[in-house]
Amino acid sequence: MFHYRKTRLLLAGVAFAAMSSSAFAVDGNKLFDHLSKSYEAQGGLTLKAQDVSTSGSNVTLSGVSITVPGEAKEIPLGKIELTDVEEAGDGGYTIGKATFDNVDFSDDKSSFKARDIEVSDITIPAEVSQNPTSLSDMLLYRNIHVGPITAEDKGAKVFSMDGMDMNLGVDSDNSTLTFDYTGNGVFIDMSNVKDMDPKARDKMQALDLMQVTGKFSGNGSWNATSGMLDMQSMAYDFDKVGKLDIGLSISGYTLEFVRALQEATKTAQAGGNTPESQQAAGMAMLGLMQQLSFVGATIRFDDHSITERALDVAGKDQGMSGEQMAQMVKAMVPIGMAQLQIPELQNMVSQAVNTYLDNPQNITISAKPADAVPF
Repeated sequence: MFHYRKTRLLLAGVAFAAMSSSAFAVDGNKLFDHLSKSYEAQGGLTLKAQDVSTSGSNVTLSGVSITVPGEAKEIPLGKIELTDVEEAGDGGYTIGKATFDNVDFSDDKSSFKARDIEVSDITIPAEVSQNPTSLSDMLLYRNIHVGPITAEDKGAKVFSMDGMDMNLGVDSDNSTLTFDYTGNGVFIDMSNVKDMDPKARDKMQALDLMQVTGKFSGNGSWNATSGMLDMQSMAYDFDKVGKLDIGLSISGYTLEFVRALQEATKTAQAGGNTPESQQAAGMAMLGLMQQLSFVGATIRFDDHSITERALDVAGKDQGMSGEQMAQMVKAMVPIGMAQLQIPELQNMVSQAVNTYLDNPQNITISAKPADAVPF
């Protein structure tokens, strides 16, 4: 009797689990429809899939392709596995992770490969809006990883990177987005580029820049409500060159501005490459830039030996030594800065450049007006 009751309980449990799995399985087609509409609303991208299959909380998209605005050719993405998919009570979705097929694109001249592509903690809004009013109305992710990446030119590797990562965070009131990114193990080999201009090749060889390795990183924040975009750091660090770190703060970069920028870009792409359409697009972009204001900026360069080589190469072109070229630059900087008609700035920049050229280590240029300056 005891064994019979245990068996009945076990079978009941299995049946309940099966019923629960079926009852709470995600509607993959509904999810994909929501996802594709979100992509189109935010960036004008057209997302397609040849097949959508569902297994519990996992959805597989097969034969996926994406089309960029203004481009007729579809970009194949292959298969995308979506795991831990849940439909929120408001009609939106959360996706634990999206795992992409390896990218392997090639033509007669070049090839591009990317491996281990993953996007984690994705949020799809309930209401797809062409005019979002907060970050909660937007398709967002928390983490993205890509790598390794390689690019070849006529069979020879010209670029590779071990990996790239980006992380996003949103505050509790859905107004501020924080972000950071890193790219490691970057390798650039220009010696294998077959069609490089001979003069450019000679210059790069003289500067010892045919092969360089390095990394890049950055972090910042964006308040979608106020429109304050604060790029605290955009750093590019390469051996034999140096580390360039740029910080930039601008205001006016609101959700309305982003939408207007997307519309202007779509209009420009639809107009083709005629001189008239390009001129119209330029005027439209210029008008948009007037909505932005410059808050501040900092540029720092740490030399990894490029300065001395650059002076030597530039001096040789002028028939002089690197030391003589440095003296010429010192003399030219005040003349160029005088056009701004800001004597204090002219003196500050001239002194900093002179100090740097005498002993190239690092130089920093900062600008922070008392009040924001319209672009």
